[in-house]
Amino acid sequence: MLAFKQILCPIDFSQPSFRALTDALELIKRFGGKLTVLHVVPPVPLVELPPGTGTVAFDVKKYESELISTYDQTLRDTVKERIGSDVPIEYHVALGDAAAQIVSYAEAKKIDAKVLPASRLFPDMLPLTSQVRIACDAAKYGVARIAGD
Repeated sequence: MLAFKQILCPIDFSQPSFRALTDALELIKRFGGKLTVLHVVPPVPLVELPPGTGTVAFDVKKYESELISTYDQTLRDTVKERIGSDVPIEYHVALGDAAAQIVSYAEAKKIDAKVLPASRLFPDMLPLTSQVRIACDAAKYGVARIAGD
C-alpha cells in the first residue's frame, strides 16, 4: 500500500486550492504522513519616483514582514475552519514568486513531486500518469468520433 511521508499543498485561497487541500487531507488520513500547507505572498512592487518628487517614508521590509505575519494567521484560521484540527499540519508562508518558492520549499524539505503521479492509490488502479493520458486521449479523439472519422 502507498504511504506518504509528507504532502505539500500550496494554497492561494482560491476554490481550486481548497479542493486540493481537501484531497490532500483525504490522502493523509488514508495513507498517513504529514501535511504541509504553503502560501506565497507576492513581493511588493517597487516603483521609481520621478526626479524632483521627493522621497516616500515607506518601509517595504516592515510592510512585507507584516504581510507574512497576517497571511500566516489567515492561513491557519482558514485551514482550521475548512478542515478542522484532527490532522497535524505544518504551516509555511513565503515571500516571492509563487512557482519558484513552491519548488524551493519542496527541494529544501526533500519533497519529491514525482511520487504521486507515478503511484497507484489502490492495487487495481493504473498510475495517475496513465489515467491522465487515457483521459486526454479520450478527450482528444472525442471530436473525431463526433465527426464520424
